[in-house]
Amino acid sequence: MLNARLLPFLAVIGGVGGFFLRRWELISAFESSGLATPWAPASVSLIVLSVVMALLFFLFCRGANRPLSSYSDAFSAPGNWVYLLISALASAHLLVAGTSFFFAAEIRSGAPHILRLLLSIACVLSFFSVLSIILGNFRAKPRKYSLILLVPGYTFCLWLVSAYQQYAAEPVIRVYVYELLAIICALLALYFAAAFSFAKANVRWCCLFSLLSVYFCIVSLADPHDRGSLLLLLFSILYQFATAMVLLKNAFSGGADPSTESNNTQEVSHNE
Repeated sequence: MLNARLLPFLAVIGGVGGFFLRRWELISAFESSGLATPWAPASVSLIVLSVVMALLFFLFCRGANRPLSSYSDAFSAPGNWVYLLISALASAHLLVAGTSFFFAAEIRSGAPHILRLLLSIACVLSFFSVLSIILGNFRAKPRKYSLILLVPGYTFCLWLVSAYQQYAAEPVIRVYVYELLAIICALLALYFAAAFSFAKANVRWCCLFSLLSVYFCIVSLADPHDRGSLLLLLFSILYQFATAMVLLKNAFSGGADPSTESNNTQEVSHNE
């Protein structure tokens, strides 16, 4: 059986393959009028790969060896410098994305650009939020009902609305579907990660959407993006990769179930 801790690397490998299939699709699967070619080989191949990756992640994210009921159980990474460096690099993309959205919104006016201005502010707030989160995880800091975990999720909600406005008039779904899937999976990954702090832990769904976020964000890099959106995609790839590594390590550590150990200890004490 595949080692669950290798799944983030599988997501990257699958995403790279999907990236080249998406480039092939953009070149060959659309007519000069902009309409999509039915049953184009590139489109079918990318859909099949995406379904296979989703099924693999869903199957291998089952059966954690340890029940993770709290945020610190799931995301503590004491002394894990690889996690800290990757996550810190990811957070820097948020800050640069915020400035990119700000200047893009300042150049033009109108409701969509006001939304981009709000998105730029949210990206900057998320930068400080993510820095606090990763430092807390590095120090194994417990988080109970922590509102700071919600800030990145709200940022991605704004990004999803902004992307919807951008593509609302586009009749061909295949033009933008992978970018929307990338945003939705990243948003759900942030939601399920924050849920650990609010007594709503679900290891399988958090792992699944973290891995799918890495996969679809890499695939979506093949599409044309403005600078701010490209930076948010890069943030999601790095941050969710690091998050999935830590979560899978903690969930599939191979150690005995704590509740089982407790029961065994009670039995030994009783027999004595």
